Amino acid sequence: MTVLALVVVVLDQAAKAWVRANVPLNGEVALWPGVVHLSHVLNRGAAWNLLLGQRWLLVAVTMVVIVVILSVSRHLVARSVICVWAIGLIMGGAVGNLFDRIAHGAVTDMIDVDTSWNFLRTFPVFNLADSALTMGVVLLLHSLRSEKTVASANVAPVEVSTK
Repeated sequence: MTVLALVVVVLDQAAKAWVRANVPLNGEVALWPGVVHLSHVLNRGAAWNLLLGQRWLLVAVTMVVIVVILSVSRHLVARSVICVWAIGLIMGGAVGNLFDRIAHGAVTDMIDVDTSWNFLRTFPVFNLADSALTMGVVLLLHSLRSEKTVASANVAPVEVSTK
């Protein structure tokens, strides 16, 4: 869990540093024309500009999330390997974006989906930390849901007497 979180933070920060050094602010570089390009965007809020300009509130919320994840992580990682991966991805993503908010005052986003599909055209520009967070949450929810399904399938049927 810790190693994965560290790998996510290092890769995320390296990608952000490269973009800050090589792509002008609000500039873009086509990676796969018509599909995805690199952009250099500073996000001073959350996804879709939620809580725009609320840097310290977002820092505080992220710190609370990190503390909660750390406090339940021992219980969660004991459940399955998938939970270990999920917690590592969530922690790495949270710390990567937290570092940006504290050190730079905003999160550097760079992955921009550029497609003719309307529902993706409005998708916010994101970064590796966002991707790790999203994958971690999906894995965690899948693992917990699968565990619940298995547990309910293992419950013996109850006989009801009609006497």
